Formats: sequence, structure tokens, C-alpha cells
Amino acid sequence: MPKEKRFQVTLSDEDQLDIELRIIRGRVEGFTINYRAVVQGSWREIVRYDTSHGHLHLHRFWLPAHERITPLEDPRRPKPPYDWALKHSEEDLISNWEVYKHRFEASLKVRPDGKR
Repeated sequence: MPKEKRFQVTLSDEDQLDIELRIIRGRVEGFTINYRAVVQGSWREIVRYDTSHGHLHLHRFWLPAHERITPLEDPRRPKPPYDWALKHSEEDLISNWEVYKHRFEASLKVRPDGKR
């Protein structure tokens, strides 16, 4: 039977990781790591790694909708367990959260011609 674990990692007063794991027989069979931050006064999703659609992929919420999701493995051939991917994803977000937040904030700025 799968074991579910949920916890948070605080990066700053306005930045955190929400982590959800599905563990079977001691191995990570699925996960979500969501980096959220306070931007313009409210909590916003910035980056998410997850396996919720049956394969590992990355969401970058500052990109246009049609570019936002990047597959990180062949969706026809998922490769659980995801212990290695969980570690890599968490390390990436802990190392680069400030860069990702800056990109998200920059995507919200409107140029003088009215375009983003």
C-alpha cells in the first residue's frame, strides 16, 4: 500500500517548497515539488516538478501556456522509482529559486507598448 508524505521547506519568509511523495516499498513512485513565492502581495506558483500525469515533467509558470510544461522523460515509458529525480528536483529548486522568482517577476512586467 502506498505511503503518502507531505511537508514544506522554507526558503525565506516569502518562498517555500511544498513536497508530496508517494512511497511504495521504500521507493519514491511519484512526487510533486512545488516552489511558491509571494509576488505582488499573493502566493504564486513559480516552478513545479511532478509525476502526476504518469511521467516526470517540469512546469515553469513564467512561460506562455504552450511552452510551460517540459517533459523530462518519455511519457510513453515512465521510469519509476523516482528517487534520483526527487533529489535532483529538490537540489535544483533550492539552488535556483531566486533565479526562478526573478524570471517569474520579469514575466509580469508590461513594456511601454503594452506587451509582456
